[in-house]
Amino acid sequence: MVLVLVSTKTEWFADDRNPRAGLGDRMTLGPGGTIVYPASMTKSTPEQKLFKVLLPVDGSACAIRATQKLLDTLVWYKEHPQIDLLAVHLPVPRLRGMSTVVSKEMLDRYYAEESEEMLAPSRKLLESSSAKYTAHTVVGPIAEGIIEQAKQSGSDVIYMGTRGMTALANMVLGSVATRVLHLAHIPVVLIH
Repeated sequence: MVLVLVSTKTEWFADDRNPRAGLGDRMTLGPGGTIVYPASMTKSTPEQKLFKVLLPVDGSACAIRATQKLLDTLVWYKEHPQIDLLAVHLPVPRLRGMSTVVSKEMLDRYYAEESEEMLAPSRKLLESSSAKYTAHTVVGPIAEGIIEQAKQSGSDVIYMGTRGMTALANMVLGSVATRVLHLAHIPVVLIH
């Protein structure tokens, strides 16, 4: 299993986008490519919120490995980060006359069932380790949904697998991980 921080930089200085870090604090790459956070980012005080990790999953083996690797790295933090578990489902294409056959309730139930299937393996791992997390589901373009959830949640890092369910989907849609890297405003940790 390989842990990769994808960036062209070897250190990042704190700025106004990261309220946990004081100006001049910096994150660096440590031994083996691990991220080294300053103390101001790894412990919370009353005026600071916890470090937040967004963990997008799709139920694939790679997403399960990413979840397990995140759990393995929780010992790096003085206080465990807040984990936001996310499933993003592509919308069903809207066809003319579709609403006469498929109701909105049926479609919502379909999204809920499919999203729960995507979340289930990672939920099981998180619950077995007693890690606290919040689950989210989004319907929309996958990479854009991940980035939007990261912004809404105030995430500090996105922790995700490099491969999803099928190679065919990657050929047709392009790599979700690559798209997230291009759109991300925060560090992205990819697990292969």
